[in-house]
Amino acid sequence: MKSSLVNRVLCLFFAIALLFTSVNIPVNAATQPNQKNIDRIAELTIQSDDGKETTITMFLTKGTKLDETIFQGINNGIKVTDINIKPVNDKDLRNFQALSSDGEIKPLFVDTIFDVGNFTISLVEFITEPTFWNGFYVVMDGAAVIFPGIPAISGVKRMIKNSDTLKESLKLGVKTYDELKDGRPYGWHRHHIFEKRFASRLGTHEDDMLCIAIPKEYHDPITSAMRKEIPYGSNYNKYTPDEIMDAHIKVYRNLWKETDDEVYEFLFKFASEKQHSVRR
Repeated sequence: MKSSLVNRVLCLFFAIALLFTSVNIPVNAATQPNQKNIDRIAELTIQSDDGKETTITMFLTKGTKLDETIFQGINNGIKVTDINIKPVNDKDLRNFQALSSDGEIKPLFVDTIFDVGNFTISLVEFITEPTFWNGFYVVMDGAAVIFPGIPAISGVKRMIKNSDTLKESLKLGVKTYDELKDGRPYGWHRHHIFEKRFASRLGTHEDDMLCIAIPKEYHDPITSAMRKEIPYGSNYNKYTPDEIMDAHIKVYRNLWKETDDEVYEFLFKFASEKQHSVRR
């Protein structure tokens, strides 16, 4: 069940504050979190300065310590008013399995303010290899670390490790056109993952459409292929929204197969989620 907008915003503020708090959580680095090494459930009651409360549930792996000292120094009017830690039971493990995919925890709260899907990595993974993740825009929410604006895409870490271009791009993030205005390497373009000419047919506005920063040598082949798939100046009303999105997915799939390049692989997997815009 989705939390209310107020609770989502509250959780987001708490998550950002928690990320920048000095946290020392020993974990079992030899294993990925799964139903075998989760031994406790932690329920945190979070309160904002206006008195509103919400609860965040964390799955704790063996060796993970969680107490009030971890949350000292949280600002932004957010405080932890109660921590209830209890042994895990079979129902909890079934819930965890439902939230898990390929050994990665998906948190209970996976919405940003704009309700965009998120790519998640486990808290164990983040703490085990912090130097790899350094520089990415991440927050800690529930039992996972989240990359805002990126859908839950399998293999993102592998793609990043194999592609310096993708790593640089995702440090900037998947954002709207205006949000990617600053910080791009010289010569990099702001690429609409779904072309802005289709904004009206997709029921959105070009200012809300998601973009990624990529070099010109990646951008040009995409533009060329899309022109062949749906020519410029066509009557776009002849195409359904699904047909338009499927055309983009096809282009990215073909470019990935032709080049075996992780940038195109990421764009193919992102487009396959059909998340073309933020939702304001």
